[in-house]
Amino acid sequence: MSDTKVEKAAVNWFEALNEQTGWSDQSKFLSWLTGVVGQQLQPSQAAQDRFADTLKRIRMHLGNIHFGLPEDLAWLNRELKVCRPGLYPLDVSTLPTGSRLPAFRIDPTCIQQNVDAGKKLKFGNHDDNTLEALRLTLVLQFAAFVGSSLDADDAEMPRVDRCRGLYRDDVALPDAAVYPPIVESQWRKEIEVLQENESSANDVLRCEYFFLKTAKARFCSDACRFSTFQIMKQLQEPGYLATKQKRYRLKTKK
Repeated sequence: MSDTKVEKAAVNWFEALNEQTGWSDQSKFLSWLTGVVGQQLQPSQAAQDRFADTLKRIRMHLGNIHFGLPEDLAWLNRELKVCRPGLYPLDVSTLPTGSRLPAFRIDPTCIQQNVDAGKKLKFGNHDDNTLEALRLTLVLQFAAFVGSSLDADDAEMPRVDRCRGLYRDDVALPDAAVYPPIVESQWRKEIEVLQENESSANDVLRCEYFFLKTAKARFCSDACRFSTFQIMKQLQEPGYLATKQKRYRLKTKK
């Protein structure tokens, strides 16, 4: 195995949506944030709530785009009014080691004067400003995606899709990281095996991850692909798991 360190790609808006599904407590969010900015931060609860709410809004917008529903462009336009993007930093050495901030982003030093007064949030400390800058950077990225979707016809939709993987898990996801049941039911209708076995698939969940799609890609990972194959076999052939376990027991006795 090579000792060469592999640098992670710059953070983007759909990675943040994916990661949000695992923020079961504040420490997990702060750990992710440290990995993105390259230093430990302790932003205020108000700044964290604002960030989580923005990701929730982006998630809902993405669902609307996918299903061809009306989009609330007014919210995006309000956010864009306070964005002052640029290419930062001019001197790469000023970034903390391990930072995954994109070069085209919002400058934290401009945050305090650009905060939406209607939110009545008083940013000013370094950590809150840094998180707010990241929030607006993700908004900026998503707005570019929305613009591309408005420009494209059905055959040229932007290349972000939801994983078609299936899994079972009794761990509840954070409220801000899931779709309302009525919307999630629309996503489930895209998975044929869930529709064909609706009564026996109540405990089966669709993977929440989004990824850059290609002509053949349907899953976010090999693990998701394997889990989906197992669950499909179980739904389509109820005796599949018992037969597999019997074969395994016979094999171990030999």
